[in-house]
Amino acid sequence: MKKILCLVLLYSSLCFGVEFTWLGTTAIILKSDDKTLMFDPYITHPNILIAALFKKIDSDKSVVKKWLKLASIKDINYVIVTHSHYDHILDLGTIMKRYPKSIGFGSPSSKNFALGQNIPSDRFKIVAHEKEYSIDQVKMKTVKVAHGTHVLGYTFMDGAIEKPLKLPASVWDLKQGDSFIYKLSGEFGNIVFHPTGAKSPYFDDYSKLKTDVLFIGIAKRGSTEKQIKEIISEIKPKIVIPIHFDNFFFELNKSPSNLPGINLEEWKATMKEKYPSAKVIIPKVSEWITIPE
Repeated sequence: MKKILCLVLLYSSLCFGVEFTWLGTTAIILKSDDKTLMFDPYITHPNILIAALFKKIDSDKSVVKKWLKLASIKDINYVIVTHSHYDHILDLGTIMKRYPKSIGFGSPSSKNFALGQNIPSDRFKIVAHEKEYSIDQVKMKTVKVAHGTHVLGYTFMDGAIEKPLKLPASVWDLKQGDSFIYKLSGEFGNIVFHPTGAKSPYFDDYSKLKTDVLFIGIAKRGSTEKQIKEIISEIKPKIVIPIHFDNFFFELNKSPSNLPGINLEEWKATMKEKYPSAKVIIPKVSEWITIPE
């Protein structure tokens, strides 16, 4: 295996040779010289009006194929699911069947969703709060996190998927299950994948998540200053990459609009003012970016 080259800086060591691309919401694909890993396989993006009218949704294989081709994805070795809402898991079965050697990781709800798509049980591993796992040359630590509320303190599709769930299905059947933050070290560098905007109520010492690179959701963060104070300044990343700021209610495109209520420019400006030591990288749909850029 070609070794990943590292440049030792005055204040940090960041691994070169690792790239990422973004396919909307929290669908991030990481690629080292040897392996490819995907977080939150959601590419289809069904129209929100379909969900609102209680019509069933499904993974669209042609849409998934189109975007994987645009991103030049030849293989995916690992698929990691943060939680089982439709906008994080809908295309899990399509992707794991397309790459039949891939291994999935996530909550019991996520596994039940995988089983419903006829993914063999031994290809999807269940994770739990504050556990450590080894994936080939990658060390992975998990931390349970609460999902942000949607309206008036209420979280839609709360609860768990209790049995294998087949598609097509109602969006309301894709319940969140447990949600997780993932910390990776090894082949993909030192990375924390924090899908939510707010701090986990189940984990007190965020300094234990100290990392070089932080992918962080910026929806439902309360305020940018609060997110910086409670999460980013504790993790102390050198690179911060915002996710889950795009409008995923409609078809994925190369230049997605922001989710209603999300002000990406304010987030960037506040980061520059309150946490200027970090390099901020704004992801681009289906375009590869090297870490560090």
